[in-house]
Amino acid sequence: MNRGIIIALAFSLAANVFLGGFVAGKIAGGPHDHRRDRHHAFAELTPAARESLKRAFVEHRSDRAEARREADMLQRQLVETLGAETFDRTAADEIVAKFATLELRSRSDMARLVVEAADGLALDDRKAL
Repeated sequence: MNRGIIIALAFSLAANVFLGGFVAGKIAGGPHDHRRDRHHAFAELTPAARESLKRAFVEHRSDRAEARREADMLQRQLVETLGAETFDRTAADEIVAKFATLELRSRSDMARLVVEAADGLALDDRKAL
């Protein structure tokens, strides 16, 4: 099989695993919180809290879609850089730095979304959220 295709498939798999883990981690309650799954955490919320969280997610759907498009673009750039005839380490490092920036921005966006959902909720709902 062509070496470029193998590299592209490997990085595609790595990016998908990375993004899937990131999303799953956020839904499950953040880093190192393996005690609760998404359904259990969502079920703990009152109807008002569930509705507030749903509303916040819907309102920011386009932001999350834009972040996904940006991650896809960075993945394509990295694959192209790694598959180039001459390896440009500086360009590859810059792309990886952009990935790190995107991850930090995604984490802070998720925190803002939760804060927005918590606004106006009772104390017990905020704790559950």
